[in-house]
Amino acid sequence: MDICRGYGENVKAASPESHFSSFMAKSPILRKERWVTVAVRNPHTPGKDVATFLSRFCTLLTDPAHIIDVNGFWTGKWSVLVELHRDKSSSDGVRHLPQNFFLGSSPGIIDYLDLPQTCRKCGELGHWMKNCKSTACRNCRVTGHDTKDCPKKKACNLCGLEEHVYKDCPQRVKTYTAALKGAQVKQGSPIFNSDI
Repeated sequence: MDICRGYGENVKAASPESHFSSFMAKSPILRKERWVTVAVRNPHTPGKDVATFLSRFCTLLTDPAHIIDVNGFWTGKWSVLVELHRDKSSSDGVRHLPQNFFLGSSPGIIDYLDLPQTCRKCGELGHWMKNCKSTACRNCRVTGHDTKDCPKKKACNLCGLEEHVYKDCPQRVKTYTAALKGAQVKQGSPIFNSDI
């Protein structure tokens, strides 16, 4: 990766008499677009919910598509092209997506080229979850307290608002059962045949 980054920087800084001045660099590392793979544990998680979650952190350039294996079966993964947001404080200039997430109680994992490896417990760089010594809250994603001791209200992990949880989120795709529960049933007089 350092070779690609160095090449891109050399081409940008090339003087007119340099050999690099004849080249045009399109380094994949300097671009903001990434093909993202989203693995979800729950096979009933709708692609629209995956898109809604990702749109909190980046701009979606394509809709999520199923990744199909050689036998034609869905692998439980989605593929989507996204544009990462700029972040000048980051070493590579982009704000990276969270490596893991939950939609309700269903876990998901995000992966793409050059995603920094972070601890899945506290979100910090430089160590793995099995070596993590800190206590981290899954609700507010802050270290220092457990989820059960979190001072904040539970927030929706789909849209991020504290007003509701995932199961009540208005942006969530409704299941058939949820749609039936929310449907207004008109109460009228019973229909029967009085001629019998």
